[in-house]
Amino acid sequence: MQIRLMWEDPATGERKEPLLTIPIALGREFTRLPETIDGNRVCRIVLNSLEVSRYHASIEVEQDRLIVVDRGSSNGIIINGQKQTHAQVSPGDIIQIGNYQIAIAIPTNSQPLTTPASQSQIGFNAVTNRPDPRITPPPEVPVNSCLPPIFQQAQIDPQAIHATGLPVEEVEYATVGGGLGSFIWVDLLRISGVSTERVRVLGMEQQPYGRYQQLCLNAQIVPQERLRSPADACPDNLWGFPNYATLEAVRGIAKGKLKSSLSYCWQVFAEPTLAATYTPKSGDVIAAIDRETARISWRKMIRTAHVQAIRKTTDGRYAIVYTCQQPTDYACTIARYVHLATGYPALQFLPDLQAYRDRTQDFKTVVNAYEPHEHIYESLATYGGTVLLRGTGIVAARILQKLYTLRRNNERVEIKVIQLLRSAKVEGNKYGLAERKVEHNYEFQSFNWPKSAWGGQYKSILAAATPEQRQH
Repeated sequence: MQIRLMWEDPATGERKEPLLTIPIALGREFTRLPETIDGNRVCRIVLNSLEVSRYHASIEVEQDRLIVVDRGSSNGIIINGQKQTHAQVSPGDIIQIGNYQIAIAIPTNSQPLTTPASQSQIGFNAVTNRPDPRITPPPEVPVNSCLPPIFQQAQIDPQAIHATGLPVEEVEYATVGGGLGSFIWVDLLRISGVSTERVRVLGMEQQPYGRYQQLCLNAQIVPQERLRSPADACPDNLWGFPNYATLEAVRGIAKGKLKSSLSYCWQVFAEPTLAATYTPKSGDVIAAIDRETARISWRKMIRTAHVQAIRKTTDGRYAIVYTCQQPTDYACTIARYVHLATGYPALQFLPDLQAYRDRTQDFKTVVNAYEPHEHIYESLATYGGTVLLRGTGIVAARILQKLYTLRRNNERVEIKVIQLLRSAKVEGNKYGLAERKVEHNYEFQSFNWPKSAWGGQYKSILAAATPEQRQH
């Protein structure tokens, strides 16, 4: 028997929908999960969270019934809001294991569970680098037939590339993507003493936060709203101090806002036990990245590029061929080390909503929160209406906040909000004696940029260095 488990990774937001054969074992450590249950080979699923036990649960068939069994976990299993140790489950049920919410579905021949993953996406426009729901993924082809002939080969002589007359740069390091992933890598190279002449960044945006900032704006996280990020994740200083909270407190004191300024300092001192976790404003984080990109001369290294192919060269390097402003305007960068940080190629779109769009071609009334959708708020402010909000994540909370403000400021029209929850949230995730607060099916939790994305990893390197290495 096969079932499909569906969940979103709580750390990355990535949606996963594997089709698995029963029995299934779920836990934090792959080696602690059994290889067989009752003589049947097990599908082992790793859930990367300390709230998940090493071997947390199993899904099995018992007397033609699908059951979930708690395997002595620390935090237990919650099925459709009720704590269980051994329970029958059916398609549509939600199993909560740690901070993972896993939905169950059983595919049938008459009604496939999902449309192909390639169709359930919002692509990014190749020119604007913005979400575009009308883009459908191109068919996969082994080689781009439009490439200059020399790049049809698997391995190329660098001199032959120069002989084509295309613009060619030769560097030591190249990163493909140009977003925050590229920025973090290049920042470390520059801090380590690598000159700008030895580094090239190939991407669609001039600033590394371009796509991220646009998605934040679409999700109603404007510059004055707060990101779920720690106070010391500062890209523009090595030690994380002064952090965002300190800088915001100093600005507040300068403006005579002593009470709010002191509250920021208290938050950092007492979080998360005695005070809510401090989170910086989106605009402050963007400004910090701007300062660091200016300090490391990011503009000298960036090339506006739509990468078409990467080929090995005969001398052990890599040739990256890309187009610039025009689709036929080719150029090439040859590098010894190539860093790939392209991010997600598209935004995940739920299959049933994608099927609705394919059938109706309606791109206005059913939208993903990461798409531009200001027209919906404008229509509600003028005519009122009913909104069905699907989900309870951080973006859903931002949308709900926007709708609440809209309704409060436009009392002459009627704005109704219906929120669709996958399952009731009755208690928060636990770790030891700590438990997150839950109100109205929302779990209150802090969210961090990867803590070692910047600042943390540099501090770690310096802490382990000898005095001579530190000076170098």
